[in-house]
Amino acid sequence: MITFKAKDQSGEIINSALSPFFFPAGEAHTKREEQRDLESVEIAILQPDADSIHNDLFALRMWKDYISRRDFEADQIKVKTVLILPYIPGARADRGTPFGLEVYADFIADMYIDEIIAFDPHSTVSEEYIEGYDNTTFLHPKDLFDQVHMRAILNGYTGIIAPDKGAVGRASAVANLAGLPVITATKQRDEATGRLSNFHIEGLEPDGTYLIVDDICDGGGTFLGLAAASGLRYGQLDLYVSHGVFSKNALENLSATFDYVYTTNSYNPKRDLIDGDKNRTFKRFDVIRPMLDRISY
Repeated sequence: MITFKAKDQSGEIINSALSPFFFPAGEAHTKREEQRDLESVEIAILQPDADSIHNDLFALRMWKDYISRRDFEADQIKVKTVLILPYIPGARADRGTPFGLEVYADFIADMYIDEIIAFDPHSTVSEEYIEGYDNTTFLHPKDLFDQVHMRAILNGYTGIIAPDKGAVGRASAVANLAGLPVITATKQRDEATGRLSNFHIEGLEPDGTYLIVDDICDGGGTFLGLAAASGLRYGQLDLYVSHGVFSKNALENLSATFDYVYTTNSYNPKRDLIDGDKNRTFKRFDVIRPMLDRISY
């Protein structure tokens, strides 16, 4: 899903005069509302799902093309373009062939958007690729949890679990907000098949309660394997993921394993709006407003 917003002269975020449009044959386009001009700051917000992500990227490109061509017209005030990018496409493809992260990052870089605000890149490689462009700001899970209503979630946990070494920095930053220890788990991945095995975690208190902190949940295999290896009972282990893809049977499996699963609306914001007990398990928090608040001017 892609939406267009704007910042008016008072600094309020409003609906843009622009909106995405797709022709019957599928081509992306951008329309402007009659009798309205653009604001001095125009904003595109990208919250994709598996079906929309590539249409969203082309709609983004049409949006930027519309604004760029308008700016060439006589007596027009230049519009600042801002991209709110809560989910970085291709972030997990940060190595190998094809180099997916580079392909997606270059697609975005070629638009020369004035300011990019992104949330929780998958790795330092992802961050470096996006950060290489001017006027880029990153929000991380610690920034999300460093709000009154989010800090309260951390109360009562015995510790924070990083599911692997790559997640230690992310988990430690959240743990530091609450003065909690970090426990690092390990696992093995078969690079040929992607299959996970040999989950291991030690140092957990038998009666403790823990929060796993990571960036992406796809099918949930990592977290289900960790839960089984932990030896903890239902109600002792919760999960936070910045980007909830929740593919395959993740919703059903995670709700049967974790008391609470916390995530954001960075990806597919309607995915967990389902009936039954699973609706109680999944708690989705807004990351878009904090990102909008970071627009530099």
